[in-house]
Amino acid sequence: MIQIPAFDLPWVKLGNSNEVKVGTGVVLVGNPRGLEGSLSSGIVSGIRTLDDGSKVFQTAAAANPGNSGGPMVDAEGKVIGVLTFKLSESENLNFVVPINYARGLLSLTSSYSLADLRQELGAVEDVFKADETGETETFPSRWKSLSSGTTKVIRMEENYLYVETIMPEDQRQYYDLSSAELQKSGDVYEGVHREVFRCRWFSKWYGAKKNRCSTESPFAVTSLSATRIEGWAMESAPGSKFDCNKCKFNKPAIKKSFVWIPENP
Repeated sequence: MIQIPAFDLPWVKLGNSNEVKVGTGVVLVGNPRGLEGSLSSGIVSGIRTLDDGSKVFQTAAAANPGNSGGPMVDAEGKVIGVLTFKLSESENLNFVVPINYARGLLSLTSSYSLADLRQELGAVEDVFKADETGETETFPSRWKSLSSGTTKVIRMEENYLYVETIMPEDQRQYYDLSSAELQKSGDVYEGVHREVFRCRWFSKWYGAKKNRCSTESPFAVTSLSATRIEGWAMESAPGSKFDCNKCKFNKPAIKKSFVWIPENP
């Protein structure tokens, strides 16, 4: 939080981030690559809980170096978050600190001068600046599924594994989210896979209808190395049909194994 001794400065209203839901339309404001006053639009595609219990908003609105610290604004023009970090080499997987956390800082009475703060924290790089490869030294970030052909973006944090699926171009307009969050249990990682997507169907009474479906299913990685990942996920049974109105298949899902290999070995 920076306090500026001045009058008649431009200002924005703060919203209530507790009211933000997945699917909320948003705009990011910033200076990507030095292009001042740039806007990019999208939605809140997820609400994540970090290891310390705090929440962050996930958004697919485009962001680049220079967007860091910029506001995320809702349809009413109110700031509901501050852009903070992204997943390296990902397709616009950006994360925003809810504005209610910033509200809490407004009541603090302790302060630093900029010189004191610089000495306390040291030089801080723009968090949107990735390295040349987008990978750690020993573990790739991008993987290819041998069964579906989709790309998986993986992030590891201590005992947690996060997987984001990059959908094929012809399906991206329907999917808002396809990700898994796993925790290590013994020699395996176990958790859930979540999808948020739009679905259409035809009713003989009401004509064409639309629905936004959200699903969760068990997911596990049973073998993990720098060259191969194996596991299982729940998939639709052969011959089953999806009910867009109820957001579920007419047959129970079945467990199916998968194998992923590095996308760029």
